[in-house]
Amino acid sequence: MLSGLVSFPNRAQWCDQNAITTWTAGVGFASSFDAPDGGIVRGVAGGEFGILFQESSLRRLIYSPGAKPAFQIERIAEEVGLRGADSIVRAGERVLFYSAQGFKAIGPTGGTVSIGKERVDRTFATALDTANLQLFIGAADPEGTRAFWAYKQPSDSSTTLFTQVISYDWQLDRWGPPFPFSGEFLAPIVKPGLTMDALDSISTSIDALTFSLDAVGSAIQASLAGVDSNHKLVFFSGSNLEATMQTPEQSLGDSRVMVRGIRPLTDASSVFGSIQYRDTLQAAVSTSTEAAVNSRTGVCPLRRDTRYARARVRIPAATSWNYCSGVEPDFGATGAI
Repeated sequence: MLSGLVSFPNRAQWCDQNAITTWTAGVGFASSFDAPDGGIVRGVAGGEFGILFQESSLRRLIYSPGAKPAFQIERIAEEVGLRGADSIVRAGERVLFYSAQGFKAIGPTGGTVSIGKERVDRTFATALDTANLQLFIGAADPEGTRAFWAYKQPSDSSTTLFTQVISYDWQLDRWGPPFPFSGEFLAPIVKPGLTMDALDSISTSIDALTFSLDAVGSAIQASLAGVDSNHKLVFFSGSNLEATMQTPEQSLGDSRVMVRGIRPLTDASSVFGSIQYRDTLQAAVSTSTEAAVNSRTGVCPLRRDTRYARARVRIPAATSWNYCSGVEPDFGATGAI
């Protein structure tokens, strides 16, 4: 199925069944649909039923075996459209997309549900460069339950690379913070297979191979991949990036608080802690000096008297770890304000 046709922007066109070179309407099941309203057809998502994404409308395509035309088409949402033709993500039985109202999901029944309202929508709206939506690209991780969207920020000078990636776990219904990655494309891709005879084309020494031979057995499974700033295909299988986690701001009501330290609840061997603090809600947030975790007590020693405080934990890049579930603060009241 084709959409975004230059001569017919409001049209979706499909080929004959099992005949991808036959597009003439009326030949077999080949036909087309011209949307009477809703604007340009910006994208299509497949599955048990199809979804036509327009500028300000969503339509569902239900396959009718033997009928001509082959699809029954009905509108399922009005004033809800697609921003970014490449931002559609098909993830299991869900379709995730970004509209002018924020991130939304379409479930098995065809209804739309907001997944970013009061969570990421307002922040993301200011971070997305709407003048370069060709760099707004979505993809699902075939090995997990996360969807990723790569995008360019307005402050970035390049017009050929996206610079940030944000993730959403549809199983947990939770968002992950953006992380930096510059590239040209994002998609699930199957790694190319190799034979022992073909290893010489990569390295003449097995010990010098840049990948583990244990990974070759999973080459038939798709993995999330990207095209980097050097036009090279890359897989996200390297060492961990730096991780930073921060708690919500806390206070003791009318009393000030003395924070003496925090105990990060993580199995990371290398971890650093700090406190972000301020005396009034109108004041700018300051950050204390970082302290490494004490190997004997598991505490990051800190000392700060303040009114409002947030704990901040940083795990350096390339550190192996499995979880970081929060912090245990060591604090006490120091008096009323």
